[in-house]
Amino acid sequence: MLDQLRDIAIRFQIDPEDTIGHAAKLESVVKVLTKINESFINFLQIEFMKEPEFKKAYQSNPHVLKPLIKDLDLLIVDLKFSSFEAALAPNLLDVQASLFDNHIDSWKNTSFAEFKDEIILADFENPNYIKKITKRYTEKERLKIYQPLFSSLGNSKDFKVNFKNNVGNTIKTFHQPQKEKVRYYTPKIEKTVVEKDYGTYQVFVKAKKGEDISNLKKSDISKLLYFEELEHETYPYKPDLIKFDKKIYSLNVKLDCDVNFEENQYIIHNDFLDITVWGESREEAEEAFNFSFHSTYINYVFEEDQYLSEEAILLKNKIKSIVNAIFDESKKN
Repeated sequence: MLDQLRDIAIRFQIDPEDTIGHAAKLESVVKVLTKINESFINFLQIEFMKEPEFKKAYQSNPHVLKPLIKDLDLLIVDLKFSSFEAALAPNLLDVQASLFDNHIDSWKNTSFAEFKDEIILADFENPNYIKKITKRYTEKERLKIYQPLFSSLGNSKDFKVNFKNNVGNTIKTFHQPQKEKVRYYTPKIEKTVVEKDYGTYQVFVKAKKGEDISNLKKSDISKLLYFEELEHETYPYKPDLIKFDKKIYSLNVKLDCDVNFEENQYIIHNDFLDITVWGESREEAEEAFNFSFHSTYINYVFEEDQYLSEEAILLKNKIKSIVNAIFDESKKN
């Protein structure tokens, strides 16, 4: 039985550069075996999902894959300790009961043969091979298959790995492809930056008096009194600075405004000055409010009373009474 597995096995030799009698270091052996096994398992998982029947079964029951991978555990079916020449193969001789009948047995044999011939023994410099694997595997799939191999076999200065045929002749010494081609096998996957979804919240807390609210720390809060997520940005609007077109109006009071969201519009209303504005966004509505305040001030304050109605004079006096100072940014040096 082992002879049959030896015939199909992946046979390789770890050849150290600077050890007595070319004896392989334990850490080198463990590293190479582990990484070949990791690459093989990743390869099986990827190829499994490329079979429509298997993928459908996995979607119904994800547990079908694990025992299948276990059935294909790589075994050391031959070993020469002096030079650490080993042969690896899964047990493809025992027929296991399967949900997929003969299809899975055929797939097991084919998959191991493809891993051996199309991955391990492949010519990584061949442009046609690169074209073939980039067409079959996604960037993430290629990274999972080739990264383990290249990390353990391709760059070591302490040893080289020779792959051999059944009679012991070296058919390939493992090397990474040239630098400009490595990117096709182990592409750098750009991490997707997930934008955090922010909401608007209305919060009431009991906190230390006199603290600057913009620098309020958790330790300054003794109790959370109320917490509610707002469906729209209808939090209070109480400006004491109005800025429009380089003009800044400093107010001696906070203008208490109502903010509502109706028919997909933000509506801001101030009862004291009888200003009502709207916009598709909160920011647009606030800009409209600033414009209306500025226009009201310009149109009424600089007009003589004799040209104004009683209602207009009342509005003029109201807006004058709340403006403490006006700054013109355009006149700054």
